[in-house]
Amino acid sequence: MKKTTFITLALVLISANLFAQAVSDTTFHYRDKTIQVKDSLDEVRVKVSKNGSIGYVPVYEGIFTHEKSVETYTVGMDFNINTPFGPLLGKDGEKPRMRTHWQGVGAGFSFLMNSDLAYRPFMSGEITLNALEISTTFLDRFGLVSGVGVVYRDYALPKNLELQQSNGVASFQEMGRDLYEINSLKQLELVFSLLFEWQPKLNLKHRLFLSGGILCSDIGDRAGMLVTKEKNGEYILKALNVRHNNIDVFGQIGYRDLGLYVKYSPNSIFQPQKGPNFSQLSVGLMVYF
Repeated sequence: MKKTTFITLALVLISANLFAQAVSDTTFHYRDKTIQVKDSLDEVRVKVSKNGSIGYVPVYEGIFTHEKSVETYTVGMDFNINTPFGPLLGKDGEKPRMRTHWQGVGAGFSFLMNSDLAYRPFMSGEITLNALEISTTFLDRFGLVSGVGVVYRDYALPKNLELQQSNGVASFQEMGRDLYEINSLKQLELVFSLLFEWQPKLNLKHRLFLSGGILCSDIGDRAGMLVTKEKNGEYILKALNVRHNNIDVFGQIGYRDLGLYVKYSPNSIFQPQKGPNFSQLSVGLMVYF
């Protein structure tokens, strides 16, 4: 009886030892990744998962045997929604990681191109507020960025330039003397962005970025007016026939939370044949939240 019990115990210990040698699981964490290794007598499996906005997402799996090896890669994606009250999705507090650039405030100069309309270029500018940002990032290097923003432009006109309207068509005529203390063409624009952003591989922990794309405005999203004020007089606002939609070309380069942008619009703010025809160019700085 004792002999039988001893043999049975020995067989159990040997089987447990062989099973432990046959399958060995190891899991460890490195930064925002989980690496799982399964080592058996016949094969080795390696699985890598990355912590994204919706939990751990598999990005790599490899199976290695004596005869062959199979490797599978998954494009890592991260979806984010940023609002003025904080992110709804994503984890902006994690560093280092790719963070896209749209939500923020900025200011710059606005220029009228290809136009005979006289204005004071370095007294003309714009202010930008981008409140809502929605983005999807790939491989921690590429991103698609969309969002909503508001742009206010102010073109300073010479004080002797007078607006004249005939049959709904606006024109500006130079007078022999200065008529106004303030003479300004103002524009308010609601924009929707569609941008592609790239952060180079050697990007100093996601500090350097480049992005470009288009900015769209829809019907009813633009307002324009001429604001004048005579000396010791009151402000007078004159509504203008402005266009109802537009597409701007946008590009920028930046470092950390600061970006230098260039924006070009091929169209005038006026409706066709309702005022002077010109294109618009803006250059400025953005500070991102």
